[in-house]
Parts: sequence; structure tokens; C-alpha cells
Amino acid sequence: MSSFSRSRSFSRLFFKIAGGALVLFGSFFATLRIIDTSDIIEEARRGAWLNIQLDPKLCRTNLVGVLQCGVSYRGRYLPSTNTWQVRGPVNQSAQVTTASYSNAPNQAGSISIFGLLANFDRNGRLEVKGVEDAGTVSFERSFWQRAFFSLMD
Repeated sequence: MSSFSRSRSFSRLFFKIAGGALVLFGSFFATLRIIDTSDIIEEARRGAWLNIQLDPKLCRTNLVGVLQCGVSYRGRYLPSTNTWQVRGPVNQSAQVTTASYSNAPNQAGSISIFGLLANFDRNGRLEVKGVEDAGTVSFERSFWQRAFFSLMD
């Protein structure tokens, strides 16, 4: 066997291995992307942690009470008690508070943020007392999800 045919078979083997690794790597990230596009309303009803952020325009309407706009809140629905547990700052303080409220209707897309009733849709858009695009609701991502999705975005 000549050195030319050996190098040719080596390069074919190399491209097969590299191609297989590329397919495996790509399918891994594609699977993560599919997981990321899960239905936020259904996952919230199952108790998934969410990031909640109120838009600054909502604060100008004086509808938010003790809540702060432009700050991330963390919350989840507890199906067994029909309550929303939310964690974040209140009263213009940097101190983080956790509270549970059960005043939201027991229906998909309803949420209680420290007692403030709101609704969110499948795109994560928040509506508060008739004010549309009052903020956003999104899945809370783990460190690894943030790292991988930042590569894909």
C-alpha cells in the first residue's frame, strides 16, 4: 500500500469521525432548542420556575404597588395549593423577599406576583389590568442552558 493511499484512507476516516461528531454535537443543541420552546403556560402549571420582569411603562401607571419594574422576579406555581410563590425585591428595597399568594384564578396563564393579578400568553407576554406588554415571563435557565443557548443565539 502506498503512502498516498494510506493518507487518503486516513483523511476519509478523519472526515467520517469529524462528520459524526458534528452531527452528534448539532443534534444535542437542536434538542436543547426544542426543550427551550416548550409551552411556557403548561410548564408553569406544572411548577417550573419562571423569570418575571415588569416593563418600566407599567410602573408609570401606578398599578404595581410595592413591586419594582425592570427587576427580575423569580416565581413558580404550586399546583397542590393553587398558589404562586414569588421571590424578589419590594418597596424600592434591595432586600429580597419571598411570598406566596393564592388570589390568582385557577386557570392557565394566570399569575399572582406578590398579590398583583396578571395573565401571560404562550409567548411570555404579560398583561396587567388591561395593560398589554406589561412585562415578560420566561423559563428560568440553568447555568448550562444559558451557556449553550448563548452560543446558538
